[in-house]
Amino acid sequence: MQAQPRAQEMLQMPGRGSLDFYPMIQSLAKINYSGWTEIFMHPFPRGRAILDTNREVTEEIIRSKEYLEHLRGV
Repeated sequence: MQAQPRAQEMLQMPGRGSLDFYPMIQSLAKINYSGWTEIFMHPFPRGRAILDTNREVTEEIIRSKEYLEHLRGV
């Protein structure tokens, strides 16, 4: 709803901030979910890239994906 420092916005991404993704991942595994999921965040203003370059965005999404995959294997 209002501008925040980028570091604070990035706390929305899996593996950052205090949100515990483990129960969500385990719940999906328990029901044998095999559909799509999406890693995303809501920067402000909407429509702005989460980071400055395509490479940085890609690296951040891969980092989040690896974090979630780690939780699935725990």
